[in-house]
Amino acid sequence: MAQTKIIRRQKIELKMITSKAKRMVAFKKLWASVVKEAHELYLTMGEHVAIVAYSPTGKSYAYDSSGCFDTIERFLSDAKASAFLKPILSNHLLSPKPVVMAQTQIIRRQKIELKMITSKAKCMVAFKKLWASAVKEAHELHITTGADVAIVAYSPTGKPYAYDSSNNFGTIKRFLNNAKASAIKGGH
Repeated sequence: MAQTKIIRRQKIELKMITSKAKRMVAFKKLWASVVKEAHELYLTMGEHVAIVAYSPTGKSYAYDSSGCFDTIERFLSDAKASAFLKPILSNHLLSPKPVVMAQTQIIRRQKIELKMITSKAKCMVAFKKLWASAVKEAHELHITTGADVAIVAYSPTGKPYAYDSSNNFGTIKRFLNNAKASAIKGGH
């Protein structure tokens, strides 16, 4: 009888990348990953999602599924959202428990067509999983590159969800102030 080798997942401590060049490469890769998670959230739920980030060099990056940053402005003007004073991030998202997995065969990745989820119960379950994944990616982006990152989304029930690596949604406010300032400069 052949022995099967058990592979265990290990916790990896996230650290700031010291090399500026490597930090920017990591930022761009992680930014793409966060945008992918947010876009998947939008496609499967039909709810709008917005992400704002400032790279280690200070350049702003933004994604909004509505196309014109209505999601961010809606979040800031929403009475429910104003109750949020600190970034929302569950501890269990940052330190997942090790999982014991048995290796049996190699399964290649396949592209799966994303479809809108119609069942309300399945929709909320999927939203929470996708939200947790997006927040985890955004937090990794913040820790490893030092970038300021914010994500805003509305659940299928209309409840606002937000993550901001700075205090009191400073990243979102900074982005909106810069957007308004550039609109004023461009208008004259």
